[in-house]
Amino acid sequence: MNESMEENNMEVIQSVIKAFNKRDMPFLKHSVTSGFLRHDLSGAFLVKHTGGAEVANFLQALFAAFPDIILDIKDLIASGDRVVIRYRFTGTHTGDLFGAPATGKQVDFDGINIYRLEDKKVAEVWQLWDWAKVLDQIGILKWDR
Repeated sequence: MNESMEENNMEVIQSVIKAFNKRDMPFLKHSVTSGFLRHDLSGAFLVKHTGGAEVANFLQALFAAFPDIILDIKDLIASGDRVVIRYRFTGTHTGDLFGAPATGKQVDFDGINIYRLEDKKVAEVWQLWDWAKVLDQIGILKWDR
């Protein structure tokens, strides 16, 4: 794999993250392949999300729970058709979170995504978010760390 392909792939992911932070749903839906597959490595969501419409539904639920959520990239690494990001989410829990009522509490948690790209679109993502920390911060789960 050549360096310019990896640079292009990193630019694609940076554009996706910018669109996420701007809530640009048309861009986000267009940035995934029709066969897109999302793997939730934490096991918090047992359903695999596929395609742009399901991505939009998942993100709309997330944005409803945390309308001000921002994803800040801490590390960005590319190799071949893969891009890895380590990031921090910050936001306020002001809406329903998959059945948990709003608490008004701030959240600050980390995650890692591994993206596989095809033709400048995201074909697959393996996602690991620190859901235990989120649930602790909003008072659903008490976790002594």
